[in-house]
Amino acid sequence: MVSRWLSIALTLLTARVALAQPDDDIVDDGRDRYTLFYRHPVNRQIALQAAAADQAFRLGRDRGPLAFLADVSFGTEQVPLAGDTQARFHGYYIADTYWGVHLLDGLEANLNLLLLNPSASDGYRVSSQVNAGVAVHAWLELARPRGRPLRLEVYGTDLGWVTFGAGLLIEQTPLEGVTGRLAWAPLALTYTYIGRGLWIDDDVIRTQLSAFGDRVGLMWIEWHKTDATTAAPPVQTSSFILSAFADFPLRWGFRVAAEAAIRARTGLQTGALARADYLGRPLSRLELHLGYQFRWYAQGFSPRDLAILPSSAFNTPAQEDAYVTNSFEYLGISPAFAQWSHTGMGEARLHFLGEHVFLFGQGELWNRSASTSVSTIAFTPEGFQAPGTRTEVFYRAGATFLPWANLPHRLNGFVTNKQVQSGVLVTDPMIRRFQPGTYVVLEFQAFL
Repeated sequence: MVSRWLSIALTLLTARVALAQPDDDIVDDGRDRYTLFYRHPVNRQIALQAAAADQAFRLGRDRGPLAFLADVSFGTEQVPLAGDTQARFHGYYIADTYWGVHLLDGLEANLNLLLLNPSASDGYRVSSQVNAGVAVHAWLELARPRGRPLRLEVYGTDLGWVTFGAGLLIEQTPLEGVTGRLAWAPLALTYTYIGRGLWIDDDVIRTQLSAFGDRVGLMWIEWHKTDATTAAPPVQTSSFILSAFADFPLRWGFRVAAEAAIRARTGLQTGALARADYLGRPLSRLELHLGYQFRWYAQGFSPRDLAILPSSAFNTPAQEDAYVTNSFEYLGISPAFAQWSHTGMGEARLHFLGEHVFLFGQGELWNRSASTSVSTIAFTPEGFQAPGTRTEVFYRAGATFLPWANLPHRLNGFVTNKQVQSGVLVTDPMIRRFQPGTYVVLEFQAFL
């Protein structure tokens, strides 16, 4: 009897999951679906993104074999408090453009051309930058077993925003490499080779078997790295991690997600993530997201055998549309410390004066702890002392004015206590993702 009811429950659950992930979604989409943060475009299937129902304002849709998207902005940032210093992006322009060409049935070429100047103090003649990423995407129907297409897809090298599973190891990180994917009915087998993950000397290989639009799955991760040793030259070694994940949409805008993983080292080191969210419109004028996540990283779970800080190799204001709570903040000291955390997240938009003005607020309450079995003390680049416990609050609050009815082009004014940390070049590796302080930001955004 128990097995019968379990079978019925699983059938109903998987039916809901299958319905929740349409077949025409972006393949292997690593962007967070449960947040009010802006979901930046990805560098593949550009025509599909432009054709979405909520993107009717885009100028580059319905152009036959061509497709075009552009997010263009300029802004200024000021520091009202004595002692705070301006972030690198303090008088900037950004033109984040995406160009797609559907060459033939089963082949497209895409170009993400990013043009920016982070500082008007330098002037664009001095510090303007251009970054170009190319993604070639090919797909082929190999056969139709039982009347369902068996589809092969390959794309690279720009992988866009990458998330593995529920985000325990890699979450919303812009990465490059190649992905191959074989999909049939609700099942998919995905292989990804990433040329640079979280460290300058690593490669990450993911083999994943998933179902129902990647809602549930198993991953086998091989992480190459060259930990410093007495060997000359350094010897490349590999870590192996087995992970299982699930992401279940529920009724009324709720969802739960989880991931559990083990790394075989001297014994088994474990890691786990659990997350619950509500995303909806409880009142006609109120958009709301509330979420909670728990993370656990056992001592030695990190793919590194030595405590080596990761670095972010591409740093633009787009990274501010993600949470501070990220595996990047844990894995550097993981070889020496066990870590766990609780994070509450929330975003809200309150519409008034028609649809021309809304107030918005975004907050993240992060409580993290670390312990160790050895006598050592370490500090992360953010100033967290391990072993120890720390609670931090990150926020952004302000107002948005939309001058044109039914168009998203907007003027934002807000105060925040973090800005993306960038070097002179946005490609300078940074061991710290965000710069703390009190910032007043005024920006204009246009979506073409």
